[in-house]
Amino acid sequence: MRRPLPIFALAVSLLLAASAWTQETLVMTQPQHLLLQFDGQEIAIELDESATVDSLLAALPLTLTFEDYAGKEKIAHPDIQWDTADAPAGYDPSVGDLTVFAPWGNLALFYGEQSYARGLVYLGKIVRGADQVSTLDQVAQVTLVLAP
Repeated sequence: MRRPLPIFALAVSLLLAASAWTQETLVMTQPQHLLLQFDGQEIAIELDESATVDSLLAALPLTLTFEDYAGKEKIAHPDIQWDTADAPAGYDPSVGDLTVFAPWGNLALFYGEQSYARGLVYLGKIVRGADQVSTLDQVAQVTLVLAP
């Protein structure tokens, strides 16, 4: 009677383990989306992966009021303990970026050009509803939830 080669069993085990790891990794790397919902409108933001984003996710759902700031951004003041320990010293935002200004703890959604700011931390980018940003400060409440 012939015995199976141990190397064959080892190879099969490694292939199965690699397949399971690859499938799990693919699921884990799918981007998460934050939804800003208000007056029947919705803005979708693809979130970055960071400890600072995790701080935001842990606080959801949130209901906030936004205001205009400097004619370039809509800001809100959530009561969140932001984890910015590993965040860069600053960020150069683009139109459509969601950030937190760490020194003040406010969220900022940019609709105008802004240069690099120390203390600004990138959270994500608008992927749908950018045309609705201008109305954020005209509604009483904006609800932030994680997209299903």
